Amino acid sequence: MQESDLLVRRIKDGTVIDHIDHVVNVAGIDHVGLGSDFDNTPFLPENLKDVSDYPNITFELLRRGYSETDILKILGRNVLRVLAEVEQIAESRPQFGLESATRLHEVGIASNRVSAMTR
Repeated sequence: MQESDLLVRRIKDGTVIDHIDHVVNVAGIDHVGLGSDFDNTPFLPENLKDVSDYPNITFELLRRGYSETDILKILGRNVLRVLAEVEQIAESRPQFGLESATRLHEVGIASNRVSAMTR
């Protein structure tokens, strides 16, 4: 059996969600978030090839007893909260410069749009 076969089998058995469980237990639900950068990686979980497979994560989190609120945090609200906090800090510290604050503001606008879509 090749290493890639072992990886797929282990991930298929819930390893991705096991990692989420571990981070929740170590850092707390407010400090867990997922990214969706699937480019240039040789191994992907069988049931998580791209963002269209996120419902597989949602299903397993529900099966393990996570609340809807906690799942929404994991799937994006935590990331959006952190981006908003970074934007506030950047705006309150002029030493970061207007260019940095402007970029963060643009990200914040995008974040608000995404946040509205997840409600």
